[in-house]
Amino acid sequence: MAELEHLGGKRAESARARRAEQLRRWRGSLTEQEPTDRPGAGRPPQSRRAGPRVRFEDGAVFLAACSSGDTDEVRRLLARGADVDTANVDGLTALHQACIDENLDMVKFLVENRANVNRQDNEGWTPLHAAASCGYLNIAEYFINHGASVSVVNSEGEVPSDLAEEPAMKDLLLEQVKKQGVDLEQSREEEEQRMLQDARQWLNSGKTEDVRQACSGATALHVAAAKGYSEVLRLLIQAGYELNVRDHDGWTPLHAAAHWGVKEACSILAEALCDMDVRNKLGQTPFDVADEGLVEHLEMLQKKQSVLRSERETRNKLIESDLNSKLRSRLFKDKEKVLYGEETRKSQEMEDEEKESSSSSSEDEGEDEASESETEKEAGKKPEATVNHSHSGSRSSVVEQTPAPAQDTSTTSSARRFSSLFNKPEEPRAESPSAWRLGLRKTGSQSALSEPAATREALRDRGPSVCRSASSPRISALLGDRDKVRFLHERSPLGSESIV
Repeated sequence: MAELEHLGGKRAESARARRAEQLRRWRGSLTEQEPTDRPGAGRPPQSRRAGPRVRFEDGAVFLAACSSGDTDEVRRLLARGADVDTANVDGLTALHQACIDENLDMVKFLVENRANVNRQDNEGWTPLHAAASCGYLNIAEYFINHGASVSVVNSEGEVPSDLAEEPAMKDLLLEQVKKQGVDLEQSREEEEQRMLQDARQWLNSGKTEDVRQACSGATALHVAAAKGYSEVLRLLIQAGYELNVRDHDGWTPLHAAAHWGVKEACSILAEALCDMDVRNKLGQTPFDVADEGLVEHLEMLQKKQSVLRSERETRNKLIESDLNSKLRSRLFKDKEKVLYGEETRKSQEMEDEEKESSSSSSEDEGEDEASESETEKEAGKKPEATVNHSHSGSRSSVVEQTPAPAQDTSTTSSARRFSSLFNKPEEPRAESPSAWRLGLRKTGSQSALSEPAATREALRDRGPSVCRSASSPRISALLGDRDKVRFLHERSPLGSESIV
């Protein structure tokens, strides 16, 4: 509890110091020193002097009138169209200034003229933040009764009750928090969660639809860096957000993170290789605007960043050389494929030529074998005629009708030769007309040679009653002389006399 009170005291002290600086700048400005008596306010105009005359914007005039407490002048300016929520360069409105000045009458006047009680300045402070920090209990009660929120979070993640030092002020604000059922932790995380949702949407869609703040020109990356939203910062960088984007004052996100002392945000931006030497419009680098305790950390990050840059350059060179080597090897492989295809085509052509020459030689060989077989047939017939003439005599008529049997040896050898020729597997190639005629001769010869053997087997199986066909072999080829006589005697109806 004591630690929380100490933390609250530091926050309140910091808030008062910032407000004092704002008041100092305001009181030293020309707007604050402008007199309230203006031409047309019931007094005669002063005589004009030679030379240029300084004129102020309507907003600056309105703020000066509110700061001086001239309600009549403020009312006339509002009637002429002045904006009651006009803010200065720090985002302070007239209501903020009235709270700082503890001017309850001006506070009531501005609220009655529809001033926004929850308007935030550049640091996220509402008028209730200012009243709670300064300890103005009556002004805080008035704001609460007119709709001021007790859960608005400023740039440092503080709600009004966090800035209250006096017990009465803290009790008032905490009682109102309990009464409204507000979850302060959820309120502190609300902005970060909303930015997380937007960052995820931008990352998934591939399109960043950020809207800059109208007054400061700050982007979502500036806000995430200044407030230490680390996850939001990483998602925005991953979505391709510009690391060195500038606001209206030329500040980059690193300027904001360094100024507000957000160590982790500085590390994330430096590791993403942002520009650490960039200057704002006043010529200041992030080192110049950084919190005193963060300068050493920034110097360490700059050294680390130089190492990361050199490593990235080396890696890019290696990737580029690897890609070049792969491209060269691919070209070499393509060239090898082309050369191999040419060699394959040439070898295929040579094989085709060899096949054609071998087919022509095989046809010649087949014709030679066919002529040789015909010669053997004629040679086999000559001994048959000799045998037939040797058996002439009393049985001359029978010998003339019965052809001489072919010799078994020559027949078997010839059949084997032709069967070996036909059983040889043929190559699938186009045959010439001579080969086609040769095939026909081979088929006819094979049938003629295989016929006598089949006929003999058939005659052995058949009985004597089967008549001999014209293609059957002669009796003299199957039987001896005595058997032939006996066979003819049995078959003749006249008996043996007719044969003799």
